[in-house]
Amino acid sequence: MNSTFASSYELLLFAISELELQKDSFVLRPGVDFSRKRKISFRDMILSLLTMQGGSLSTTSHDFFQHRLPADIPSLSALHQQRAKLLPDAMRYLFYHFTQRLPTVQTYDGFQLLACDGSDLNISYDPDDWESCKPSGNGKRGSNQLHLHALYDLCNKKYTDIRIEKTMVSNESRALVQMLENIKSPAKTIILADRGYETYHVFAHIMAKGLAFVICTKDISRKGGIAYGFRLPDRELEKDGKQAVYPMKLRMVRFLLDTGEYECIVTNLKREEFPPWRIRELYHLRWGIETSFRKLKYSIGLSQLHSKKAEYVEQEIYARVIMYNFCESITPHVSIHQKKTKYTYQVNFTMAVHICKAFLQKSSPTIPPHIETLLLRHLVPVKPGRKFPRTKKRKGFVSFAYRVS
Repeated sequence: MNSTFASSYELLLFAISELELQKDSFVLRPGVDFSRKRKISFRDMILSLLTMQGGSLSTTSHDFFQHRLPADIPSLSALHQQRAKLLPDAMRYLFYHFTQRLPTVQTYDGFQLLACDGSDLNISYDPDDWESCKPSGNGKRGSNQLHLHALYDLCNKKYTDIRIEKTMVSNESRALVQMLENIKSPAKTIILADRGYETYHVFAHIMAKGLAFVICTKDISRKGGIAYGFRLPDRELEKDGKQAVYPMKLRMVRFLLDTGEYECIVTNLKREEFPPWRIRELYHLRWGIETSFRKLKYSIGLSQLHSKKAEYVEQEIYARVIMYNFCESITPHVSIHQKKTKYTYQVNFTMAVHICKAFLQKSSPTIPPHIETLLLRHLVPVKPGRKFPRTKKRKGFVSFAYRVS
């Protein structure tokens, strides 16, 4: 496994080196910023953003620079000054150049599965920013949120593209169309999405790109959904449909859930290769992006941002997504000796993130031989089929004064 860790680590450092060579394109004052020798170099600044913990900025800074001599440890003010020199485009460049180099070897019968979904991110309260301030509806003050749109490779567990918008002006269909333009190899790629993306505009862009899709829509009994317009019978079925405006052929697959309700799926996949049971299986796999959001927020730390300024927030979001891709490129390759027990075991992702961040903070040029041993000390059982009710209680932004130490 150390070879896998070394490979991902070298890819990340290579992407940072490329970014450093072009740093004048990603700083406020080209030729001036990061040109002098400081306690915080350009590489230090990038790595410190990648390894930020959920605590205060002071503790995060201490964790990163604690391995230095006391005279070489920078002040918190120096960290702010160096960070202010970076443009948000720096972390965006690093995300794309690192992610595109990660291997894409796992497929679903030769198909790449890209799930599209979004998640709200709480930021500091600002009632004057109407584009992000979401009213509560119960007379209390609202909350400011950003909406993270993402394309997620389900088989290789990595984010391939993201978009960041303010919640009150975000548009899921528009974001998906924009992300479709960045797909380099559309052949044998399937887009999976939940309700909210089922528009003919989206279907037309996906098919024009040469992609396939499996997208959920409202059931036949609910107005506003595509299936409602076809007046389909109230039972399990599979039906072809045509829309007059766009020259496209669609399939609608409807199947019964364990709850007694029906799920309606729109797709352009051929019936011969993808019968209804495979469409159902594909849509079930889409849940992988939901679990990735949970890891991204609570294991990586995306729910604990350290900034109020929009450009700083964008830096941190890209940094967290890069860190997620780095850790997920490592943990599946840990060789675990499965014993004859009730459950199979896998590496605890939260501890893997902590170990990877601790290693990156040291910025060591050599890979320690005990990385795999450390990861194998933290295993958790895999319990398939577990179900829990989804909690819909809104979680507010954690104030900077109430962060854990």
